[in-house]
Amino acid sequence: FVNTNFATGLGEGVVTWLNYSFRLLQLPVGVFGVAIGVAVLPPLTREIKKGDGTINDLVSSTFMSSIEAVLWIMASCSLFLYLESTNIISLLFGYGKFSLEDVMATSRALKCFSFAAVGYGLIKVMTSFYYALDKTKFAMYVSVLSIFVNFISNYYLSQKIGYVGLALTSSLTLSLNAFILFVIALS
Repeated sequence: FVNTNFATGLGEGVVTWLNYSFRLLQLPVGVFGVAIGVAVLPPLTREIKKGDGTINDLVSSTFMSSIEAVLWIMASCSLFLYLESTNIISLLFGYGKFSLEDVMATSRALKCFSFAAVGYGLIKVMTSFYYALDKTKFAMYVSVLSIFVNFISNYYLSQKIGYVGLALTSSLTLSLNAFILFVIALS
């Protein structure tokens, strides 16, 4: 929503370039990050409820295993999206009214979004962790903070480097969100 509002003022095609590239980022996050987050929620919840809300060794082990899995998988996806962005966009959209300029612009946006794959995947797992702890409001507050940071960063970067700044800001914001959730989870 925030990115789209900024993108509408940056010229013709920008909203499409950003939407297509963001959807491609969401594919590995949905397949892997969400799957791991959904799979880890029941065992975390069960074990936390058994321990009356405390984090025992099994909870820590399950949480860290899911974090490791997301890191390995999503880092690979991130690298693939970055290195193959032009080929992916060309294969999927490089025909009809989608010109070579559109392919290259969407590819640049995907390269910037690719840095978000790890953070976005981690958010899915850490949100499940906070749900299991019954601390859903904290995860929501971090998300609201991230939206605010995204807005401020979009204002600055969209003026400096255009639509690519919007994609880069999303990557940085999602990574910041994941970092905050992870640091607080460890404390």
